[in-house]
Amino acid sequence: MKTLVVGVGGMTNGGKSTLSKSLHQQIPNSCLIAQDWYFKDDSVVPVDSNGFKQYDSEDTFTVCSSHRDLFGAAG
Repeated sequence: MKTLVVGVGGMTNGGKSTLSKSLHQQIPNSCLIAQDWYFKDDSVVPVDSNGFKQYDSEDTFTVCSSHRDLFGAAG
């Protein structure tokens, strides 16, 4: 069986999750893995000098868990 991995990227609030959920509903036997699931608790997300959370920081993401799930889903 052939495996196809599709990555969806874009700006904040650009509709990535909406598109991904729609594709998942329309494609039989698909698997959805959202990066949002792997962010650490908001309390550890760094804040910049303007008071904005910096989710692009490496410190906000649990990389090991996402790799395990991604490679496990890809077979």
